[in-house]
Amino acid sequence: TKDYGKVEEWYQKAADHCEINEYEYELANLYYDGDEMPQNYTKAIEYYTKAIEIGKDKDYVRYSQIQLGKMYRNGEGVTKDDKKAFEYFTKALEHDEYDEFFEAQHFLGVMYKNGEGVPKNNKKAFELFTKSVDEGEGSEYENLSEVQRLLGNMYHYGYGVKKDLKKAKEWYEKAANDEFEDGEE
Repeated sequence: TKDYGKVEEWYQKAADHCEINEYEYELANLYYDGDEMPQNYTKAIEYYTKAIEIGKDKDYVRYSQIQLGKMYRNGEGVTKDDKKAFEYFTKALEHDEYDEFFEAQHFLGVMYKNGEGVPKNNKKAFELFTKSVDEGEGSEYENLSEVQRLLGNMYHYGYGVKKDLKKAKEWYEKAANDEFEDGEE
């Protein structure tokens, strides 16, 4: 049998010894995913929050902010709170000098598009989707085809951009091709 308390204990020892936030983030993921340990959103929130508070490695701060944003947006272990989700996604992008956090851009775009926790703004949603796709192409981002489909919708219906059925078709085809390629792996 697995001793989950020992897993947490050893991660915490490593975290205490190294004084970086990677171990808090990884432990939070273990609790969030529930693959290696029993799923526990309360513990996941605790450790994502610790990773942010420690703040040594800014990437792990941003990863933790994105995860907390998703948890608040979906009501996982907390009361669903779109405003708080929006705040976490926004914070994740504040110091993103390498434009690597296309997942936060994706979720913020959806929130602007749907008016979740922020006034509806299709133009801003379109900008965020475009940036997310531009920066996410060639990466391992698992939701890239979803963002491409959303861009197709924006062009198809003229949301935040001039209606352009030709461009809509191009984005729909990219999304379908990426989805097909993902399925082949």
